[in-house]
Amino acid sequence: MTGDVVAVVLFILKVYVCQAENVIIGSTKQLVCLNQSGNGWDKFSHGPNMWGIINDGGSYSGSQSNTLTITNFQIEDSGYFRCKVDGNVVAGDNTQLKPEVQASIGTSVILTCTVPGTPLYWYMIGNNGVQTLSDNLEYDGSRTNSLKIRFLTAKTAFIHYCQPIGGMKGPEITVSISGWSSWNAWSACNVECGGGQRERSRTCPGGNCTGRASKNDDCTVVYGVDGRWSAWSTSGICTVSSGGGSQPRVCHCNNPPPDNCGLYCNGKDNDHILCSPSACPVNGGWSAWDSCIVICGNGQQSRRRSCNNPAPQNGLYCQGQGVEYNKCTFPGCQGD
Repeated sequence: MTGDVVAVVLFILKVYVCQAENVIIGSTKQLVCLNQSGNGWDKFSHGPNMWGIINDGGSYSGSQSNTLTITNFQIEDSGYFRCKVDGNVVAGDNTQLKPEVQASIGTSVILTCTVPGTPLYWYMIGNNGVQTLSDNLEYDGSRTNSLKIRFLTAKTAFIHYCQPIGGMKGPEITVSISGWSSWNAWSACNVECGGGQRERSRTCPGGNCTGRASKNDDCTVVYGVDGRWSAWSTSGICTVSSGGGSQPRVCHCNNPPPDNCGLYCNGKDNDHILCSPSACPVNGGWSAWDSCIVICGNGQQSRRRSCNNPAPQNGLYCQGQGVEYNKCTFPGCQGD
């Protein structure tokens, strides 16, 4: 008994509650009368008669049966629908169909106002309530019958409607994001040189997508400019203060540097070379005197010497004269 009562209550609730459904623009929608004997359909319009009889033709078929079919649903097809049996309305069988436009992020969307009257305004019902729209970077035609969303984004994917001043409110049009977003740019190749992999991804804002969210592709980093050594430059002092020693020197692989996977310079970037600072100072010294230049008798002798014992090297020249003269006698000469 309890189960029967519950069943009756649920049936009554279903009959008397008006159902509202979103229908995607361009899709096909079927309405089924609660009474299997249904043989007529009405649609609520914004005219003087309010409810008007639906006849087959255009996007409508099955208007004289218990199943009404609407093909290629458009914004002007939105509104309230009810079925009838032999001209009598089936109690509680009212269904509201609301249009929904689905598009990918970045695409443009055109919304049409289906209620008469001017001037009119377009409105958006967003996270912050109702907002009056105006022409800007996101919208165009906000005071006309055709509102254009220039580029669909998460900021514009909300409910929109039009309303003339002092006139009736147009249908609420849900604009939603569907399908994949555009592919992001390819990532950099995951190797520094040679062959590797790169990746790009996309998102599914509407949550109803098929396919992969990411894609991999082969990539190759092309070999480019090889490096060459710069000129040598000393990098320290000579190991001795005088005489012969060694001195460090370096060069750099920057003439030019390797680029785009070019090869690094071949060889060493450091070396040692012979060095010879200023020689230690050596003072000059005289050589021995030459012998006398006369053979016998009285005469004059001279002697010479050279400053080469040793020769001066960064030192002082020898002191004194290089030539001296002196009287001399060689006895025992023949004829004396």
